[in-house]
Amino acid sequence: RFVAFNLYLGESSFVYGTEEEKFLILKELGFTPVPFKVCKTIVEFNSFYSSVVDGRDKLPFEIDGIVAIVNNHEYHSVFITNDSQTLMRPKYARAVKFETKVGTTKLIGVNITVGHTRALIPTGILETVRIGGVNVSNVLLNNWNEIKGFDLAIGDVVKIGLAGDIIPKCLGVVSHSESRQSIIEPTVCPSCGSATTRVCRGKVGAVTYCSNIRCPAAVFAKLDHWIGTSKKG
Repeated sequence: RFVAFNLYLGESSFVYGTEEEKFLILKELGFTPVPFKVCKTIVEFNSFYSSVVDGRDKLPFEIDGIVAIVNNHEYHSVFITNDSQTLMRPKYARAVKFETKVGTTKLIGVNITVGHTRALIPTGILETVRIGGVNVSNVLLNNWNEIKGFDLAIGDVVKIGLAGDIIPKCLGVVSHSESRQSIIEPTVCPSCGSATTRVCRGKVGAVTYCSNIRCPAAVFAKLDHWIGTSKKG
């Protein structure tokens, strides 16, 4: 199945003037357009949003929100700026996300990896929990300031949310375990054994780094990032 949400007419002299007209043309061409509604007031918009939230679990696919777009294309140019990202993130359209789906589970361990910036990244290992149709077994803990702020330790029951219904995020501690084990900020790199530091580019921050600029784990992560996970790659 293909659900259409946009239409590019190329060199055609025909121009459609509104989003509503665009969707009707898609339908006439034989496509199944994305469900839409023209809302004239914020009250109508809120009502439509609520109806989508209530019916999202009955859809045959996952969605994490709706998109609000200025209907009349005459006004789209008003919102265009010199921002280089304008074409990818048009100012006349906004994603309106649903509330974060949450679940609770136990933190059973922490794995520390070295990223491409030499940052030591703590990842929480969880008892697998199903949230919003997704099995979640790991969660990024960001840094030791956040871990300290949550008073988080191994063995605790934690609340996990899916940011954008996609990325697992720790939202806090639900209850402490009597046999909890503290998560200790490393003083040496788990890869090369060099001393760690909070200083990066002359500034002290919340992130812990390996001090070795030739740390093999960081070199590998940098290569992997450049080839596979960045726009450069």
